[in-house]
Amino acid sequence: MVLNTGKKIYQIIQEVLKGKSNNVYICRETGKSEAPYKTVWIVKDHQIVKELLKDAKNYCAEVFMQNTYAGLVFPYFQERPLHKFYLGSIKKGYCTCQQVWLALVEQCILSKLPPAVLHLILCQGQAQIALDGTVTLGFLVDLSDYDSTIGERDNVVACTEEIIRLIQLEDLERKNNQIKKQVMTLLERKLEREEYQEFMQLYQDIKLFVRADNSGKRRRWSIGESELKWIYRLLSCICVVLICVVLVVILGNVFLGEDFFWKLFGGPLDTIGTETLLQ
Repeated sequence: MVLNTGKKIYQIIQEVLKGKSNNVYICRETGKSEAPYKTVWIVKDHQIVKELLKDAKNYCAEVFMQNTYAGLVFPYFQERPLHKFYLGSIKKGYCTCQQVWLALVEQCILSKLPPAVLHLILCQGQAQIALDGTVTLGFLVDLSDYDSTIGERDNVVACTEEIIRLIQLEDLERKNNQIKKQVMTLLERKLEREEYQEFMQLYQDIKLFVRADNSGKRRRWSIGESELKWIYRLLSCICVVLICVVLVVILGNVFLGEDFFWKLFGGPLDTIGTETLLQ
């Protein structure tokens, strides 16, 4: 089966969803084996179509009609849900947990998606993390719960809840995870008080904790530096002593003869009891 947008023809590789409000397909442009995969929505709910088409050119690659339905083309990102691959990505060193939190918030801030769509992406676990630790927003979304009344505040809450869930995946009792525990406590408290109204408020709070964590790491490193300085001084003293010993040996050989040190240290061994070793 193919989808014709008028400009391109897409071969359907996989049908991801056949829902009440929309179908979701993973496609690739026909005749181009190296072409990137695309996510294509076929939206069947006419009210949702009206909402999506208002600013569709700002957030999707193509819009087309498929019979009486509307088609929208989006990028496709490898399915690596954040909540499943978060810990593995951190343990392998691809990224830090703070980088993931900030990247998720940044994706939400930079997204030009309608708030209702962004909300579905966050709530349906469509935030993805690539092999290199890059965070992206996926589009394998069921539009059945589309709510046009959703605003930024709702999405900030959804994003904050997702970050809290990520933090809860970690062992918060470990000594070096105390900052993360504090972050989670702060986020939960602010959610209870309904303090988050904009994404920048959440972004600034996380940034503040990142700076505090980095500052703590620098302090721990400075303690290590002082210990290294002490070791350096000790080794320097040992080197000076060794150099002095070498100089004494050389000067002794020059001015007192080559057997100077043998006479100095080996002389007492020349005689054992009443017997002499020198014959």
